[in-house]
Order: sequence, then structure tokens, then C-alpha cells
Amino acid sequence: MITDAEDPFSGIEGCHIFPTSMIEDWNRNNHKRNWITDDSPANEIGESGIYSQQNGLLLNKLVHHHFDDFKIGIDPDAGFKIIIFRGDNNKLGGKCLKDSARYGTNPRNRVCAHLLRWHLRMCVYRNMKANADFRTVWEDDLGSDDIGQILEQPDAGHRMEVELFTRLGERVA
Repeated sequence: MITDAEDPFSGIEGCHIFPTSMIEDWNRNNHKRNWITDDSPANEIGESGIYSQQNGLLLNKLVHHHFDDFKIGIDPDAGFKIIIFRGDNNKLGGKCLKDSARYGTNPRNRVCAHLLRWHLRMCVYRNMKANADFRTVWEDDLGSDDIGQILEQPDAGHRMEVELFTRLGERVA
């Protein structure tokens, strides 16, 4: 039987920060040239560079799943702090990446801060998009000066169009 001391990587998986399924975007945006400093041969990191160690992390299997689903992000500008967007069952929120991932002894092995920023931005887009969808709330009771109150609103033109169509629409057609 192999113990954890004999196999310290038990239950840990390699995880791509920038998903390999998005290689067309990777190539189109020239991320290898812009973000990857790994000068390893193409047979090790691929022609595109997407398989570089700089585009990877070793994560627990469950954490890997949440990272891939953009439920966990890492902010390289805040000391590589882990940010949890949905349920922190593993109590990782607020912790930081280990120094070995951040600094490493070989620059080729360091995680790319640009890729972590990209991933964090995708986490925010995915988890906060409901807040970005602005919806106007119109009160049912505008008081005695309906038109005056409508015209004071920032979306007066749109509101007037709705009011006129609602009240006169059947008579105009």
C-alpha cells in the first residue's frame, strides 16, 4: 500500500489556466508571444505554447473542477490570493498560492500572472453577469404629473415610447 508520504501527489491533477479547448482564441490573440516566456522546445509545450508549465497549476481534483468552471480564481495582483465565487467548502478563500508556483527556481516553471488575470476576469464575467444586466424599474404610481415625472427620468425617451404605445397603440394601427 502506498502512503501519502510515498506519493505526495495523490489526488492532485494538472490544470490548464487557459483551457486547451480555446486554442483558437489563444492563437488568435497570440498569447504565446504576449504571455509565455517559456522557451522550451515546441515538442514539450506545443507550437502554440499552450502546454507550457506557465499555463498550469497542480490542483486537488475537486478544486480543479471548480477552477475549470470559473468558480475559483486567483488574483496575481493581490499576492496570488485565491478568490471563491461559489461556496467555499474547502476553506480556500483568502489563502495564497504557494511560493513554489509563484516564484519557482526556474522561470519556466512559474505560473503566468497574465493568464491568472485572464482567468480571474472570466470568473468575474461568469459569476457577476447578472449584475451587469441593467433593468429599469418603473413605478406604477407616478403621482399627479405623469408626463413631468416621466421626463425627469434618465430613460425618458424610452419610457415615453412605451407609455404612448401602451396607451395609443391599438388606435394607431
